[in-house]
Amino acid sequence: MAADGSILRIGDSLFLVVSGIERYRTPPRRFDGAGLGLPGVMVGGPQLADIWDEAARVSTLREHVLILGESGSGKECVARVLHAARPTPGPFVGVNVTAIPESLFESEMYGHERGAFTGATVARQGAFREANDGVLFLDEVGDLPVENQVKLLRALDLQRVRPLGAPRDVQVNVRIVSATSHELAEECGTSGFRAELYYRLSGITLRVPPLRERRGDVLLLVRELLEGHSVCLSAGAAETLALGAWPGNARQLRQVVSRAVSRAGTRGDIRREDLPNVVRVEEDPGLTPDRLRDALRRNGGVASHAARALGVSRTTFYKAVRRSGADTKTLLTGG
Repeated sequence: MAADGSILRIGDSLFLVVSGIERYRTPPRRFDGAGLGLPGVMVGGPQLADIWDEAARVSTLREHVLILGESGSGKECVARVLHAARPTPGPFVGVNVTAIPESLFESEMYGHERGAFTGATVARQGAFREANDGVLFLDEVGDLPVENQVKLLRALDLQRVRPLGAPRDVQVNVRIVSATSHELAEECGTSGFRAELYYRLSGITLRVPPLRERRGDVLLLVRELLEGHSVCLSAGAAETLALGAWPGNARQLRQVVSRAVSRAGTRGDIRREDLPNVVRVEEDPGLTPDRLRDALRRNGGVASHAARALGVSRTTFYKAVRRSGADTKTLLTGG
């Protein structure tokens, strides 16, 4: 019997194997991203809709929220749904913390007074004060340098910030929603991510499944991407897309479909040969216990770094670890 989530092809028809058909009786969720400040149309089947609904349910709570998921899986969309569902949404301020030079972190996050440093010709509020009474979305928080983690931790603990050059702290009321592709619970103490910051950020944790675990969503997204183009999918191309591993998730899918449309030209249909770089999720990456152990040892025991070195996603890496009958710690020590 085919496993849950499998794709079966009979002639020119594709079938998705599911264990609970009731969840699929409801039409796919679809909404215009512009209402959330995002480009394009958001579409998702039951798994993604459940995450969006959970984000809406926790929107009224006070705890900070940590969103886990691979790059391109839709973490910011979840953050925006949470913000929009708040009774009084307030501002939404998004910051990619890895894009801030370390020397400017306090100025960007907490603001500064005019004349606080050379070049500070005007005062700046900073992200915390801009997001006051709203949501501050911290993207890629797992890559935040240790020095800045300490500064962020103080702001979260006190709910106060001190702009550079200011004589006193300023009270702020901010709901922090952070996102990362790192497995922070496993990386605390090994990658330099502070455990106390992790516990502050992860009052509520939401996990966005990767696209390869939402195979029913792949062709839904493709249909939206082909809207307005005078091309259709051949059965072979649809099967290839549905079975793709998609390590880059929806972002990668958009690029592949865009290129396929160009390759198809005026032919009218996208064929399998228009999708030359799509790797099937079932293809064995050869992750033997010895390779897993070696990658972990060469990368300081950090699973996400080991996965990157092996050229696979963290989900694939952890599945291979589980198949070995061990966890990362026992695998690393040879136990």
